[in-house]
Amino acid sequence: MAARRRERDKCHGIGAERALETILGGKRPPSKKEEETREQVRARLAKAASPDGAPPTSYGAAADAIAKAFLAVIAEEPETELDGRSLWDGVKRRWPAFDDWVGGATGFQVGWAVNCVRWLAAEPPVPNPAILTVSEK
Repeated sequence: MAARRRERDKCHGIGAERALETILGGKRPPSKKEEETREQVRARLAKAASPDGAPPTSYGAAADAIAKAFLAVIAEEPETELDGRSLWDGVKRRWPAFDDWVGGATGFQVGWAVNCVRWLAAEPPVPNPAILTVSEK
C-alpha cells in the first residue's frame, strides 16, 4: 500500500514549455530526470510572476503564472470547479486585465495550467482543448 501511494504521489510534473517541445517540436518525451515532484512544482509556481508585478518573460513563465493565478482562485474560492472555464472566469474576476498582463494566454498554456492544478490536487487530467487528436474510424 505504501509503495503504491509513493508511486501515485510520484511526480510527472513537466513544465509547459518542455511539454510543447515534445508535442510540436519533435523533441523526445521528457525523461524521468526532468520530472518534478508536487512539492517542486508548488515551489516553482510560488516563484512565478504575479499580476501585481512584472509580467512573465517567456512562454513557460506565462504558463506558470496562469497556474499560480488558478491556485490563488482555488484558495479564495474552494468550490471552484477544476476546469478551464471556471478557473479562467475566477482569474478574470480577480484580475480583469490578466490576459493582457500575461501577454495573451494561449489555449495550450491555459489547458496545461488546468492540468497542472488538477495534478497538484491529485485529480486526473482532462484533455487540453488546444490539442487536436486525429484518429481513423
